[in-house]
Amino acid sequence: MEPYCFILYLLGFLFLLTALRLDHARVIDTSFVFRTPDGLSPSLNYLCKSLLGYELRKEATAHSCYDDAVAAMKLVLAKMEQGVGNNMPLIQENTKNVPESEMAKLLVHRIPISVPTEELYGILPGNFIFEQKPPKKGQSIQHSAHAIFNSPQEAHQAFENVQGHLEKDKSGLPQKLIRFKLSSGEIVGLYVRKMAEDYSLHQVSPKRKDIQDENSGHSKKQKMDPCDDHLQEIETLKQELGEKDNQCDDCLKEIESLKKELTAKDFQVSTQDKIIAELKKKLTEQKRSKKQGW
Repeated sequence: MEPYCFILYLLGFLFLLTALRLDHARVIDTSFVFRTPDGLSPSLNYLCKSLLGYELRKEATAHSCYDDAVAAMKLVLAKMEQGVGNNMPLIQENTKNVPESEMAKLLVHRIPISVPTEELYGILPGNFIFEQKPPKKGQSIQHSAHAIFNSPQEAHQAFENVQGHLEKDKSGLPQKLIRFKLSSGEIVGLYVRKMAEDYSLHQVSPKRKDIQDENSGHSKKQKMDPCDDHLQEIETLKQELGEKDNQCDDCLKEIESLKKELTAKDFQVSTQDKIIAELKKKLTEQKRSKKQGW
């Protein structure tokens, strides 16, 4: 009787088996079998779209371990049919076909549920709005959202200006790991990712570019107005400080004048005390002389 054959599917399964030091049969880990041209480990969904020609999971659909296991086995069979020694070319996603409306977005993902939406506006520079993505079933700890900007250029500039550790996701798209402090004092981390590669930004139509330049100029004007207000406020404060400095100088002069008056009065009092002492001394001597004359 042949032994049962078990198929176990788990992300990074080989690492777990190695850590547990279990005696196990040969393991086929798709993260090692397939690699993108830049050396990244692709996701299972990306491998399905690139090699098998179908999407493993639709947007906002529940996670299915069974579907993942079936997809992993299909990938193994495809590799065996191609030949173990032959590399299977991975089809890179054509970011040139990404709509301009999508290029004007940044994906903010792995957001802890403890982060209020209003505090998310502090992690990215620029003008944008957040569009919450519907959470997937089983993901009650983290969620994701789209930061929607006025143009792809603004989204690109916001990504460049945000402080964080630059890396790439499993599809090869640039993303940054951002850590920041909430108003509650808790330090959390999340990822900000581009929707496509940078070169797609240069394919904006001239008409759209003129509109963006006009909007950009208007936006810059709007951004400069607060600066002008701040400069005026600074000048006003300088004038007030100058007036206060003058008042302080007047106060110091008055204090010095009072000190001189007090010194003069002290000298006057001291002189009067000496005169009184001399008069008392003379009066005492006169009294003694009269007594001796009697």
